Amino acid sequence: TETEISPDQYYNSQPSFSPDGQKIIFLSARKDLNLDGRIDQSELPGLYMKDLATGREECLVEPEHRPKFPSFSPNGQSIILASWHYQSRVCGIYLLDLKTRLGRTLQGRFECNFPTFSPSGDRIIYSSWRQDTNRDGVIDLRDNSALYQMHLKTERETILVSDQFSNSYPKFSPSGDTILYLSRRRDTNRDGAVNSLDNSGIYTLHLSKQKEKMVVSD
Repeated sequence: TETEISPDQYYNSQPSFSPDGQKIIFLSARKDLNLDGRIDQSELPGLYMKDLATGREECLVEPEHRPKFPSFSPNGQSIILASWHYQSRVCGIYLLDLKTRLGRTLQGRFECNFPTFSPSGDRIIYSSWRQDTNRDGVIDLRDNSALYQMHLKTERETILVSDQFSNSYPKFSPSGDTILYLSRRRDTNRDGAVNSLDNSGIYTLHLSKQKEKMVVSD
């Protein structure tokens, strides 16, 4: 049985269930912010939450903050997301408490993306761009991204995979002792450069053993 949750009059993306299955969060573009007379995938989306039992819908983060890649914590009490802040020029990592609706900045100094919780909810991992790896004089998304882990209690950050290569979309294993991620390491299209036009391999890293393994080739 199929049920429409959000009408297609909006451009919706990245839906995710709460752990108890009672709510969903998703991105939805509902404002013509670029004033071109239509609402499509070129618009900035806001972050919405919907209670599936009552149908109540709420905007958690306005589109001006450019929320991306939201997901619930394992206990369902908070949401992790990548987002822009009015006072920052980069996309940082934020934790939104669903009880208080207050946000907490976890990393706001560097460009970050793809945050995700550990199964226990005490850690997060994410990609971050911090060095001018292509030597064009600026640090941006065209550079390689490293993978970082942060312990939420202390906000202590450690690097897991260096930016020697471009690494993205990290996920924890169910046990929490291994991460899975994409890594772009070869000039697969043979154009003389390793960049976003090349293929990514899929890698795992055992966190305590620091043992990396390619599980799907590029």
